Amino acid sequence: MEGYGRFHPAQLFAGGERKRFLALKAEYQKLDAAYDAKQAEGGATFIKHRARFDAVSKRLADRFPDEEHWLLPTALGNTIRAFEVYPRVMYGLEAIQGWNRLLAVMSKEYRETVDSAKAQFDFWLNATVLALVVLVEFGMLAYYHWTAPSLWIPGLAVVAAFVGFWRAESAARGWGEYVKSAFDVYLPDLYAKLGLTPGQSRERIKRDLASFSQAVVYRMPHVLPTRQYAMAGDASSKASATAPLSMPATSRGILATLRRWLVR
Repeated sequence: MEGYGRFHPAQLFAGGERKRFLALKAEYQKLDAAYDAKQAEGGATFIKHRARFDAVSKRLADRFPDEEHWLLPTALGNTIRAFEVYPRVMYGLEAIQGWNRLLAVMSKEYRETVDSAKAQFDFWLNATVLALVVLVEFGMLAYYHWTAPSLWIPGLAVVAAFVGFWRAESAARGWGEYVKSAFDVYLPDLYAKLGLTPGQSRERIKRDLASFSQAVVYRMPHVLPTRQYAMAGDASSKASATAPLSMPATSRGILATLRRWLVR
């Protein structure tokens, strides 16, 4: 449904998604270039300009990735791509590898919230697939028997497929909001858990996470950012590491028995 693959049938319609993306991008750049001049004019002209600028910006952020080469041939694929690129654009962290590690610091309650949003998306996607299966099966039976009774069945299947796909795209945006929020809220915890130096500038954090992403994606340890394995607050673990090892009571009893046996 997302349209992955060079030979995917949806590639025939990829031009439509690219055309919509480029048109929105061009309008955004035009509105951005005229923003200061419209702001100086003030009044209703600026209010109208700003409303359109905000609408185009939101449309780009919700429906498309940040760059043209990330585009997929379907609206659903680009809606999902839009929140997949979010952590890279905002923080320098690749989404796929970053998400797997973010799960380690997320609370159980929030993971369940994300799973619930994903379940709504899955429901509408499955409804779309089911409608398409019914449509294909009806066509095969009609061809086999060379008759097509109950034409309301394929008609209903077509409507259900369109509605399901539309609702799946809407549910994907809702699911994406929870995913983006997870990076916004839990990324500082992940940053600390990875042993990266806290308290750095935004640019330094983005460089560190970009280097970390490159290292884990391409298995390149030499590009890993400097990590602090002795974290603050680990005094108890340090003390236990330097303390002499104590022998279990059972082992002490066995050794005492052996000594008495040897003395005898």
